[in-house]
Amino acid sequence: MASFRDTLERGIGHHRAGRFAEAEALYRHALQIAPDHPDALHLLGGIAEAEGRFDEALDRYRRALTQDPGNAMGHDGLGRVLLAQGKSQEASASMARAVALAPLSAHLHYNLAVALSKLGQRDAAIASYRKALSLKPDYAEAHNNLGVELEQHGMREQAVACYHSALRLRPDYPDAWHNLGNALRVLGQDESALACLRNAVELDARPAFRVSFVECAKRLDRLPVDPPFRRIVASAISQAWVRPADLAELGVRLLRADPDVRKSLDACARAWPARPSMHSLLGPSGFDAIGSNELILAMMESMQVYGLDLERFLTLVRHAMLEEALSTGSRAVANADALAFCCALARQCFINDFVFSSTDEEMARATDLRGAVVAALESSKEVPALSLAVVASYFPLGSLPCADKLLGRSWPGPLAALLAQQVAEPLAEWRYREALPRITAIVEDTSRRVMEQYEENPYPKWVKLPAYAGDLRNPEILPLLEWSPSLAREGHAVDILVAGCGTGQESIEWGSKFPSARVLGIDLSLASLAYAQRKARELGMTNLEHAQADIMKLGTVGRTFDIISSVGVLHHLADPIAGWRLLLSLLRPGGLMLVGLYSEKGRQDVVAARKLIAERGYGSRATDIRKCREELTSSEANMSLASRTDFYGISECRDLLFHVEEHRFTLPAVKEMIAALGVEFMDFVVDSDVAASYRRRFPESTSMNDLDGWNDFESEFPTTFSGMYVFWVRKPDPPPPPR
Repeated sequence: MASFRDTLERGIGHHRAGRFAEAEALYRHALQIAPDHPDALHLLGGIAEAEGRFDEALDRYRRALTQDPGNAMGHDGLGRVLLAQGKSQEASASMARAVALAPLSAHLHYNLAVALSKLGQRDAAIASYRKALSLKPDYAEAHNNLGVELEQHGMREQAVACYHSALRLRPDYPDAWHNLGNALRVLGQDESALACLRNAVELDARPAFRVSFVECAKRLDRLPVDPPFRRIVASAISQAWVRPADLAELGVRLLRADPDVRKSLDACARAWPARPSMHSLLGPSGFDAIGSNELILAMMESMQVYGLDLERFLTLVRHAMLEEALSTGSRAVANADALAFCCALARQCFINDFVFSSTDEEMARATDLRGAVVAALESSKEVPALSLAVVASYFPLGSLPCADKLLGRSWPGPLAALLAQQVAEPLAEWRYREALPRITAIVEDTSRRVMEQYEENPYPKWVKLPAYAGDLRNPEILPLLEWSPSLAREGHAVDILVAGCGTGQESIEWGSKFPSARVLGIDLSLASLAYAQRKARELGMTNLEHAQADIMKLGTVGRTFDIISSVGVLHHLADPIAGWRLLLSLLRPGGLMLVGLYSEKGRQDVVAARKLIAERGYGSRATDIRKCREELTSSEANMSLASRTDFYGISECRDLLFHVEEHRFTLPAVKEMIAALGVEFMDFVVDSDVAASYRRRFPESTSMNDLDGWNDFESEFPTTFSGMYVFWVRKPDPPPPPR
């Protein structure tokens, strides 16, 4: 029969090899030989800790320490588990006991520093990290974490030296590359920062690393142009490291720097508005150079392609492919790259609601090809893959009279994905539409007109969203906890209302960030809500519901919320301040509201375009929107509109320029409304570059929530809020009861 020590040693062998089940079985057997032996209990605690069974781990460690209270490693293990449970005070006390028992252990000083940092005791944490390094100078993790603490003290240059030390010891240390990159960004060394962040994302795909890389790349004046860098950005778009639309400008800049794409764009510029042949556009190699371009494929499949030169290029390529499909007839074939490109282009056309312009002759020929495809389907004949992809770039395949027959056939991968987008997914949305709850009536005139607009043109058209960590301690969420600590109160289920959720982009993001919250997204448009519901179901969201409702009728629903988000919505109401007041009546005391309102100064180009639209008598049909866009882009005076991403889709452009109800505001007016509503202005949501510019302009300002200061800033930089003002307000806590 094996002895206790032999059994324990065999378990340790399995443990070190990562075979936890085998190790645990042997440790338990060892306890049968020697009940309550501290070594076996301690090792079982380590297994439970590694597998996230923290309550069990605490029990094992405490039982072990009862038998052997002088075991430093036992106190350290207990501290680690307490820290994982968020009990930082108890954890640091346990780890301090471990250090007192084994003061020459660098590892124990390091763990104590981690706990002290969680408590906000940064000076003590720095001292503990330095003690660990005095005992173990080659401790890469301690160098890295010391750098993090020094940065918190504003000692960024010293922090950079710490990160470099960590990387000299561990060149494959992604955390240190990430921290070094972010520190260099703050120091203004953007190119070096990007190189560091690129190393981080290539070593580790953590969401935080990816976001930092993207934010750095977006602000860089001079981008790397090597193919591997383009592939990283293509991955960032196709895998949605951030919202793909947020990468539109970066992607376009990289495409314009690609020699093959640049050559085609130049050929297009020379030819426009004529419709040249494929050979004239792409040269003798045809699709060989551009058909396999990962970046342009990712952009076409994931977001509306941004940039007038790229739109015109894709418009001409679409026409050239139409001619190719017609000239070859039933023999129309395509190599793999050409078919993939054509399918991606068709998916782009669906995303942008077929915004590309076409001549009358071109549309007649596209209609002929559509008729040939329908005839082939109805007679059960073979449909050339290229012909079907080309038709899908002019008309949604779901509009074909025999669209259901397309789903019953076998198709190449790119075409199957195209059919899912244009046929299967719209069918699913119709099913979801029927099941959506209607929690208020839509009767008010403005509400009905706005509803009709979004029924015809659901907004926004989005394809992918980034994954979120789903942790209230996420740095993006931390300001909310400071403003409203009840959000993180144990046992409190957070209720969130997204008032005007449209197609669900924002409501799904809230549900992802707060997985334990109850999220309600409401909108006027059933078409938009059906899209939102389909996306939510695809993503497996269980804490989110969507319903049709009118904001002005929500006072009857009998629900209140901790957070209300209404971004880009109130300015489309007949009476924005009345809608704002009603939403605040649903906000719990101490609750937070995220508001987005159009800026009068930031939308002067939109105001001018709306005036032209009224003068010309353009309607809101797709044909009128296309004609209006052509007129607007024929004049340099309107080119600022072409820099807006919402200009590149029918639904988006209708929302931007043709909305049935629009109000705009100034910051003094916003300040007056906030005072009248009795809420507290907390902060603007602006990107880091805008925030840094504001601090440089007003170095004496002690906060970022001075609306008068921001009004002065916007007067100097009128495009600061060209999208809209987005800001947080807080509803006051109730007064204390009288004594």
